[in-house]
Amino acid sequence: MNSYIREDKLEHHQEYCNNHDAVRIVLPEPGTMLGFKNYNRSMSHPFILYADFESFINTIDTCQPDPSMSYTNKYQHHVPLSFCYYIKCFADKVYSPKLVTFTAQSEDNDAAHKFIDMLEEDINQIFIHSFKFVQSNYILGFRRR
Repeated sequence: MNSYIREDKLEHHQEYCNNHDAVRIVLPEPGTMLGFKNYNRSMSHPFILYADFESFINTIDTCQPDPSMSYTNKYQHHVPLSFCYYIKCFADKVYSPKLVTFTAQSEDNDAAHKFIDMLEEDINQIFIHSFKFVQSNYILGFRRR
């Protein structure tokens, strides 16, 4: 739902929407680049997490789908084998960057559950040791100046 302060903007919107689908696609001109210049509207976050998984891809034996009905043809199953994640705080003095890696030693090691367990432990440590400092320097996601 949109609101418009100026009537001419509303009329332009209505003219476009009455003649087109609900989605408007606007692409940059060929050979040009998009840029972001309103950095004052961006939000600072005290922590960021980068994560990556590596998986075995097993084929799936499946039955013949019924073309008279909607279906998804499943032919692969991804089994997580290893992962790594990197936690970065806006200030290294508050929380030192941390790189975590894990590789399953057998099929019995569930890498996905291990990822959740290890990440949850790190988040709890961040909350216990670093959150008071972060909370005092951030309000509603915006960094105090």
